[in-house]
Amino acid sequence: MPFFLVLMVLALFFTVHFTVVYRLCYLLRESSLKKSLYWTFASLLSVPLLLVSFAFETALLNAVCLYYTTFIFLLFFITLFYMLVFRIGYLKGRKKLELSLVFLTLFLYVSYGIVNANRFVVKEVHLESAKVHSPVTFVQLTDTHIGSKSPVYFDKLIEEVNALEKDFVVITGDLIDMPHIQFNDLKALNTISVPVFFVMGNHDVMARMSPDFFKASRVMVLNNEKAVFNEDLDITGINFYDPDNAFETRKVEDLISHIDLDNSKFNLALNHEPIQLQPVIDREMDLQVSGHTHSGQIFPFNYVVKLRYDYLYGLFKLSEHTQLYVSSGAGVWGPNMRVGSKNEIVLFKIKPKNR
Repeated sequence: MPFFLVLMVLALFFTVHFTVVYRLCYLLRESSLKKSLYWTFASLLSVPLLLVSFAFETALLNAVCLYYTTFIFLLFFITLFYMLVFRIGYLKGRKKLELSLVFLTLFLYVSYGIVNANRFVVKEVHLESAKVHSPVTFVQLTDTHIGSKSPVYFDKLIEEVNALEKDFVVITGDLIDMPHIQFNDLKALNTISVPVFFVMGNHDVMARMSPDFFKASRVMVLNNEKAVFNEDLDITGINFYDPDNAFETRKVEDLISHIDLDNSKFNLALNHEPIQLQPVIDREMDLQVSGHTHSGQIFPFNYVVKLRYDYLYGLFKLSEHTQLYVSSGAGVWGPNMRVGSKNEIVLFKIKPKNR
């Protein structure tokens, strides 16, 4: 990470810790000495966590850093909100009430987030195309993050997928996020009676998913290649992650240039991350389905994710020929919480359009 960016991150953490600890010390009416000690300890706590995380890339340390960062920022936003509220009228100076509300809000927020993260919905997306002669229905499953989420949760997802009428299933990456997860943990995939197509996500790469991970299954892995589903529809799987470093990406334009597309058919593109879209538009693919963004997962962090991704969640028209759907995903990464977003299984229904 560039030195300037490290300084910016540390400055941000310093500001967040200063605001939280300064306000809480004020509400607790601690002495000046105790305030100084609390402030110094809390402000510096983030520094070793961040530096250790950068220096030693381990799942445990990253999880600790991620959980800590999430909760300190949540506390920051809540504290800042009540700092503003308690400057108004009769509320001004009511320290005990403010302190109680800060922690009550945090408790309710986290409790709701945990409950919501363990539920999922089926989202239907309806499309029309003159390229299909009969209705086509398929399911998108993405960002299940098994490892962070349990195999038992995955079994429930697949049970719901099996209950849906469909022609095929696509899994658009981040199926797993821990190296200890093996196909035996996901054997429910073998209960799906229709074809299943899979593309890698960044967490699959980081979890060192083996090339023969799906050897004992009927799952078809599409690694920058096309599969013919039927006379109306082809499926192209795009994997632009460097196999040795998920933080490095390759050019989609180069990866799909060799693929012979039949534009008289409906061309479905699978790509985990909704970026590098121009090559898909240029090839006049009809629909790309993606995930990765989690729709921000936890409010208000969705605004931060939006700074990185133009397409956070939902259906978007990219050109006259091409549409994009970005799913919020069926699982979570980091804190097992969802606020302002939902886990979803997506059911696409494409019907013939009058020519």
